[in-house]
Order: sequence, then structure tokens, then C-alpha cells
Amino acid sequence: MKVAIVMPRFGEHLSGGAELLGRWFAERLSERGDVVDVFTTCATDNIHWRNDVEPGTEQYGRVRVMRFPLGPRDTDLFNELDATMRQGFDLGDDMELVWLRNHAASEELEDELYSRADDYDVILALPYLFGTTYFAYETCPDKTVLIPCLHDEPAAHTRFVRRMLSEVRGIIFNSDAEARLARRLVPTLAPWATVGVGVERNEEPAPKGRRRPSAPSILYVGRREVHKNYPLMVEYFTRYKARRPSDLQLVFAGGAGGPLPERDDVAYVEPDWGTLDVYRDATIFCHPGVNESFSIVLLQAWLAETPAIVHAECDPTREHCERSNGGLWFRSYPEFETILDRLLASPDLCAKLGANGRAYVEREFSWDAVLKRFDAAIERLLSERAA
Repeated sequence: MKVAIVMPRFGEHLSGGAELLGRWFAERLSERGDVVDVFTTCATDNIHWRNDVEPGTEQYGRVRVMRFPLGPRDTDLFNELDATMRQGFDLGDDMELVWLRNHAASEELEDELYSRADDYDVILALPYLFGTTYFAYETCPDKTVLIPCLHDEPAAHTRFVRRMLSEVRGIIFNSDAEARLARRLVPTLAPWATVGVGVERNEEPAPKGRRRPSAPSILYVGRREVHKNYPLMVEYFTRYKARRPSDLQLVFAGGAGGPLPERDDVAYVEPDWGTLDVYRDATIFCHPGVNESFSIVLLQAWLAETPAIVHAECDPTREHCERSNGGLWFRSYPEFETILDRLLASPDLCAKLGANGRAYVEREFSWDAVLKRFDAAIERLLSERAA
């Protein structure tokens, strides 16, 4: 196949699950012989959205990466509209498009994509929240397959999202839970399939003789931000330690964001993403977020055979736990405390949950399994709309 991937940022050291998903698909498709071009912007920072690198074309392995400058942005207007949207107010059609234009969008990218559209069998655009994605769909609606990475948040209820979900050539979801959310938002979806993401990378076994830290720990991986439920993680850990004094530690790995709590039992590690050691060193992996479409880090933890606890209000991560029997879930602090008590008191239960999780990932989310689903999905999505 000849594949174009449109995403707002592209690079090896960028935070964010959608960025990782897009890069991994580009790598895997190109490695097996597909021709892959990435259309992206010159931004690397997802907070300020500036043109941080020079425009132009570069080679990333077998992938050609074309970078285009972001268009002019009215930051104050964007922030005002964004705050209004996040409070649940309807911006209306015109102002939604203004919001998109001032988020992450590039007219130069759109012009180049339009001029090259006939070169590609399919255009993959992700994630749903950015101008690069929406305007790729508007530029080439007949070839664009959306990978929305959809969350149940105010932006998901906008008109432009409903348009994309109903009118795009096809949709690839990361999980069945994400697909159910989309069906609640849009009664008549475009043709769709669930594919997921391969997460078999960096799964070499732990070196013989390697010892885990002696103190038990809870691991949180990712950005320290409100929408990731980072404050809840800190609050629940603090309450737990006040009620259950022990040597239990809370370890944060990777990501940026809010400051770390100034506590002796809270630590930060800069992980080596070439290994799974950061997960192996943990007693329990905790993912408290409620806005996820898949969660790569959860499945990476299971590859390291580390048991997981997740928030019950996040359908995709809870669905993973239910299907794998590799983790437990909480809705409130009392449930969180009960789960921690049980896991910390039972190494055998932790080992069983971790082994179940690894078996689930190897069975469902090896790249061989994912690419088989991807190929079947692309063939069906392109033929359905054409028919």
C-alpha cells in the first residue's frame, strides 16, 4: 500500500499515546514494505504549539516525513474558545472551525496533501482533536480513514467531530469501548473497525539475577496533568499512607506537567524506554485516568507481568482488565484502599494477575495480530464506501 499519515506532531521523543501510535504504525507499515509518508507540522511542544523545527522533508528510517509550518494562531482567542467548550457550551459551526484553525493546523500541509492525494491508497488521520485531522478529512474525504483516539470529553460532542465520525471514508478504533462511545455520539457512524495498537516492543526478559527494589511501589507513567487524574493519584496515595503507614512508595515515570509532591515516599525516575525495567521494578501499576481510548502504558506494564489497577469510569482500561483478568478497578477511595490492601498482602495474586495480563497482550496485541486486523479493516472500509 501507499499510505499517508497525518498527525500534528511526529518524533521519537514526544510524549502522548496518539503520537506513539502514529509513529509505530508508520514504522511497522514501512518495515513490511508499504510506502509511508507522514504529513505533520513543525511543532514539537503540545502546550504552546510553536514552529520549533524547520519545515521540509526528512527521512525517518523508511518513512518520509514532511513538515509544514503551523498557520498563524490567535492564542488568546483559542484559549477563550477552548475554555468555553470545556465548560460544555456550544460554540456553533463557525467558531468551532475558528477553534480548529487556531489549535494545530497548517494550510500548507492541506495544500500538499490535496495535490498528492492520488498518490495514496489511504490517508490515516489522527487524533480527532486537532485541526490537522479535521482539515485532512475536509481536504480528502474519500480517502481519509480516521483514527480518532476518542475520549468522552466536551470536544467529543462538537459538530465537527460528529461530521467526521459520520462522513469520513472509514474509522479505526483502538478499543471496542471507544467504538461504543462513538456510537453514543453519532447514531450513524461511517464504516468502522476495531484494530488496536501493537505493544510487543521492548519486551525482552529481565536480566538474570536482576533484583527489584526492596520497598513496594505503585507506578504511574505519563504526564502529570489534571485530565490524566494525576491529582487523584496523589490524593489517594497520601490518604492510604496516612491510614496504612509503611515503606510503600509512589513512583512517577516519564512525562512532564505538575510538580511532584514533596514527600520522602514519592520519587521520579527517567526510564530507559528500551527496556521494561521501570514496570518490572514496580509492585503495582496504577492508571487513574478516565479519558483514554486504549492505554499503551497499561499493556506495557502487563508485558512486564506487573498487575494493574485502573479507574472504573474509564471504559477502555476497565475493559482491558475484564478481558485479561490482569487488573482490578476502583470508583472511590475505599475501593482503592481495599484493592491495595489485597494486592500488597498477596504476592501470589500479583503474580497471577501479571501473568494473565502478559498472556492477553501477547495474544491480542502483538504486531502480527494488529496488522492482520488493520489490513482486513482497510480492505473492508475502502470497499464499503466505494460500493
